[in-house]
Amino acid sequence: MSSKTILITGSTDGLGKATVVKLLKAGHTVVMTGRDPKKTASTVSWLESQGVNTEKLHKISLDLNSLQSIRNAVEEFNALNLPLDVLINNAGVYLGKREFSPDTKKVEKTIFINFVGTLYFTLLLEPKLHESSRVWFVTSSLHDPEVRGGGGKVLELELDNLDGSKAWDGSAFYRISKLAMMYATYLLAERLNSKKVLVGAFCPGFVPTTALNRESSFATRFLMKQLLAHASFTTSEDQSSSDYVYYATTEEITETGKYFRDRKQAESSKASHDLEKGKQVWNVACDICKLDDMKYPTA
Repeated sequence: MSSKTILITGSTDGLGKATVVKLLKAGHTVVMTGRDPKKTASTVSWLESQGVNTEKLHKISLDLNSLQSIRNAVEEFNALNLPLDVLINNAGVYLGKREFSPDTKKVEKTIFINFVGTLYFTLLLEPKLHESSRVWFVTSSLHDPEVRGGGGKVLELELDNLDGSKAWDGSAFYRISKLAMMYATYLLAERLNSKKVLVGAFCPGFVPTTALNRESSFATRFLMKQLLAHASFTTSEDQSSSDYVYYATTEEITETGKYFRDRKQAESSKASHDLEKGKQVWNVACDICKLDDMKYPTA
């Protein structure tokens, strides 16, 4: 297996950090991102205390809740003069209350971070992507109402309620943000197909011990980390981070625009294949990020 340069967002905690450990041990060059420089430095110190060689580790500051931070992070990455072999869009949030990014009130914060900010970061890095590069979106099976925990009813992504002004629920908006991420996966795969860049999405499984719920209520965090962590349907951080490494490095996956669970190609939700709706949501993100030249034509 050849050494790759792999950029993974949200890598100072949980699955991101566990994946960094495994990638470095396998000899890859890793670019980790974190919102808080002190926490990032602490993570590097922890890695070194565990005997992990950090010579091939680079770090950049990235807060997906800020368009300026995203632009700065891309500049930081470009200054490293590294190739971009693999981008893993891992960072995300699950909120306990309705909030907004300082940049816009067109969408609430869950959708902004998990979809808008993530897509913006990816599009700004597009010039660094080359033939055989890979872009992975870490989505969730919960975008599909027919899976366990998916809600059991059709998930409506309402264009006039992306701000949550009509109705807001943390679980619903998390699932909506992951549905939007599936749209991004399929549309970006089409966009980058001529460059022979592989774009895909995967569900990491239900890993209740991650930092995803860091902004949720105490009750939710307690439920996830103390009770659900021992449920039979959960996935361990070790197993899930091994899956991350697999998706980043395997030569077995050659088709772009696919969704995976448990290292197997799976079918995403019916709603995720409505790419006319997907283009409308993509255009909302482009409006927020002022990327008019990347918008899809509207009827």
